Amino acid sequence: MKHKVVITKDLEEIKEHGNLSFPLEIASSKLSLYEDASIGCHWHKEIEFLYCLKGTMEYQVNENTYVLHPKDAVFVNSNNLHAGRLARAEDCTWFAVVFDPVLLYGHENSSIYQKYVSPIVNKKKISSLFLSRENQEHRKILDSLLSVHRLYEEKKELYEMEIQNELTAIWISLYQNLKEEITQTEIQDGPQIERLKVILQYIHDHYAAEITLADIAKACGISKGECCKLFKGELKQTIFEYILRYRIEKSIPLLLKGEETITEIAYQTGFSSSSYYTQICKRITGKTPKQIKSRKYQ
Repeated sequence: MKHKVVITKDLEEIKEHGNLSFPLEIASSKLSLYEDASIGCHWHKEIEFLYCLKGTMEYQVNENTYVLHPKDAVFVNSNNLHAGRLARAEDCTWFAVVFDPVLLYGHENSSIYQKYVSPIVNKKKISSLFLSRENQEHRKILDSLLSVHRLYEEKKELYEMEIQNELTAIWISLYQNLKEEITQTEIQDGPQIERLKVILQYIHDHYAAEITLADIAKACGISKGECCKLFKGELKQTIFEYILRYRIEKSIPLLLKGEETITEIAYQTGFSSSSYYTQICKRITGKTPKQIKSRKYQ
């Protein structure tokens, strides 16, 4: 079974990253293990650093798209939408360091939180930062990420404290790299991400029925033109491309369960006919519903 990001209706990831005693997790994987060789669009309150080990990945954070090569990484700030997919035909191996920034500051009344953490995590303009091995200022962060990964894998005595030290060093470098953005006055350009979440939630709630652009625009209180522009600008695909992909994603567990016919599954997931469903499924997954249902595609 392929991996997938499990999310709520508004795209928040349903997963505990570490635990209350040590809120940090490191996940190592490769894109070929995920459905459609992509990490689905999601967000979480924790900080994330994704480090590319091998291959090439196209990584999107809100409206920003980065191409990660080996030894590149990307910082994803709290509560920002992000997704990853193959940039080329070759597979991509990576690891992600995901942690609650409470590891850095202890409690919200601390001077560390007020002076150095809050100015980054609560700055809407700071959604992400691309970290390149070619950039000398970024190398400290990249080297520390590798150290965190090693410490987490080995789990020797005192590894939690050593990881905390590395995260603090990373945050110091991050703060220095982002100082110009931190000191800039926040420019309000409209609740774009909140509107995008409303659009996505509407699609997730109504994917099994007919969805019109007028319905989606009405749900988020903007015009149809603004709706299309917002969605395309942020997620780099049209609304209806996303709807089709989401419907296919929801149909796959039903196919694998094997209790209903392909025609029944097509109608249940919002397709007007089994032939159209088959056509879209083949285009998106490279397999027909029949192949998926019978698992004859290895």
